[in-house]
Amino acid sequence: MKTKTKKVFALTSLGVLLVLGVLVVIFLRDEPLSPETERALHYQVPPVAPEENAFIALAGLDAPAGSDFIRAGEEKVRQLAQGIAPPPVEASLTFHKARHDLKFCTNQPATNCL
Repeated sequence: MKTKTKKVFALTSLGVLLVLGVLVVIFLRDEPLSPETERALHYQVPPVAPEENAFIALAGLDAPAGSDFIRAGEEKVRQLAQGIAPPPVEASLTFHKARHDLKFCTNQPATNCL
Protein backbone atom coordinates (compact mmCIF):
# COMPACT_ATOMS: atom_id res chain seq x y z
CA MET A 1 0.00 0.00 0.00
CA LYS A 2 2.88 2.36 0.74
CA THR A 3 4.37 2.02 -2.74
CA LYS A 4 1.03 2.91 -4.35
CA THR A 5 0.82 6.07 -2.21
CA LYS A 6 4.40 6.99 -3.14
CA LYS A 7 3.62 6.52 -6.85
CA VAL A 8 0.47 8.68 -6.63
CA PHE A 9 2.38 11.36 -4.73
CA ALA A 10 5.25 11.27 -7.25
CA LEU A 11 2.89 11.47 -10.25
CA THR A 12 0.87 14.29 -8.66
CA SER A 13 4.04 16.24 -7.85
CA LEU A 14 5.35 15.72 -11.37
CA GLY A 15 2.02 16.92 -12.81
CA VAL A 16 2.04 20.06 -10.64
CA LEU A 17 5.65 20.82 -11.60
CA LEU A 18 4.81 20.29 -15.27
CA VAL A 19 1.84 22.71 -15.08
CA LEU A 20 3.96 25.29 -13.23
CA GLY A 21 6.72 24.90 -15.83
CA VAL A 22 4.27 25.48 -18.67
CA LEU A 23 2.87 28.57 -16.93
CA VAL A 24 6.37 29.98 -16.41
CA VAL A 25 7.20 29.47 -20.09
CA ILE A 26 3.94 31.13 -21.17
CA PHE A 27 4.28 34.19 -18.91
CA LEU A 28 8.05 34.55 -19.27
CA ARG A 29 7.68 36.12 -22.71
CA ASP A 30 7.60 39.95 -22.76
CA GLU A 31 5.26 41.71 -25.12
CA PRO A 32 6.43 44.81 -26.94
CA LEU A 33 5.12 48.06 -25.50
CA SER A 34 2.49 49.96 -27.43
CA PRO A 35 3.50 53.40 -28.72
CA GLU A 36 1.16 55.06 -26.20
CA THR A 37 2.77 53.19 -23.31
CA GLU A 38 6.26 53.99 -24.58
CA ARG A 39 5.39 57.72 -24.71
CA ALA A 40 3.89 57.61 -21.21
CA LEU A 41 7.12 56.16 -19.78
CA HIS A 42 9.22 59.13 -20.92
CA TYR A 43 8.78 62.74 -19.85
CA GLN A 44 7.55 65.01 -22.59
CA VAL A 45 7.50 68.77 -22.58
CA PRO A 46 3.88 69.91 -22.21
CA PRO A 47 2.43 71.19 -25.49
CA VAL A 48 1.01 74.27 -23.71
CA ALA A 49 3.13 77.38 -23.34
CA PRO A 50 3.74 78.42 -19.70
CA GLU A 51 1.74 81.62 -20.25
CA GLU A 52 -1.30 79.51 -21.19
CA ASN A 53 -0.85 76.83 -18.52
CA ALA A 54 -3.25 77.32 -15.61
CA PHE A 55 -1.30 74.95 -13.36
CA ILE A 56 1.87 77.05 -13.69
CA ALA A 57 -0.15 80.22 -13.09
CA LEU A 58 -1.75 78.75 -9.97
CA ALA A 59 1.64 77.60 -8.68
CA GLY A 60 2.92 81.17 -8.93
CA LEU A 61 -0.06 83.05 -7.48
CA ASP A 62 1.80 83.50 -4.18
CA ALA A 63 4.62 85.40 -5.90
CA PRO A 64 5.65 88.71 -4.32
CA ALA A 65 3.75 91.78 -5.45
CA GLY A 66 5.13 93.28 -8.62
CA SER A 67 6.75 90.08 -9.86
CA ASP A 68 5.62 87.87 -12.74
CA PHE A 69 3.52 85.05 -11.28
CA ILE A 70 4.01 82.90 -14.40
CA ARG A 71 7.80 82.97 -13.99
CA ALA A 72 7.45 82.34 -10.25
CA GLY A 73 5.26 79.30 -11.02
CA GLU A 74 7.79 78.00 -13.53
CA GLU A 75 10.57 78.35 -10.96
CA LYS A 76 8.51 76.53 -8.31
CA VAL A 77 7.72 73.67 -10.73
CA ARG A 78 11.41 73.46 -11.72
CA GLN A 79 12.46 73.27 -8.06
CA LEU A 80 9.91 70.55 -7.34
CA ALA A 81 11.13 68.55 -10.36
CA GLN A 82 14.68 68.74 -8.97
CA GLY A 83 13.52 67.67 -5.52
CA ILE A 84 14.05 71.07 -3.91
CA ALA A 85 11.31 72.03 -1.46
CA PRO A 86 9.89 75.48 -2.22
CA PRO A 87 9.92 78.08 0.56
CA PRO A 88 6.83 78.07 2.81
CA VAL A 89 3.91 80.20 1.70
CA GLU A 90 3.08 83.25 3.82
CA ALA A 91 -0.07 83.08 5.89
CA SER A 92 -1.82 85.88 4.00
CA LEU A 93 -1.62 85.89 0.24
CA THR A 94 -2.05 89.14 -1.61
CA PHE A 95 -3.04 88.77 -5.22
CA HIS A 96 -1.37 91.44 -7.28
CA LYS A 97 -3.03 90.48 -10.54
CA ALA A 98 -6.53 91.79 -11.12
CA ARG A 99 -9.20 89.12 -11.57
CA HIS A 100 -10.13 90.35 -15.06
CA ASP A 101 -6.50 89.96 -16.20
CA LEU A 102 -6.66 86.17 -15.69
CA LYS A 103 -8.59 84.64 -18.56
CA PHE A 104 -9.70 81.04 -18.11
CA CYS A 105 -11.12 79.40 -21.22
CA THR A 106 -14.19 77.22 -21.19
CA ASN A 107 -14.28 76.57 -24.93
CA GLN A 108 -11.90 74.54 -27.07
CA PRO A 109 -9.37 75.21 -28.50
CA ALA A 110 -7.98 77.53 -25.88
CA THR A 111 -6.05 80.52 -27.21
CA ASN A 112 -4.54 83.37 -25.20
CA CYS A 113 -6.05 82.28 -21.92
CA LEU A 114 -5.26 80.20 -18.88
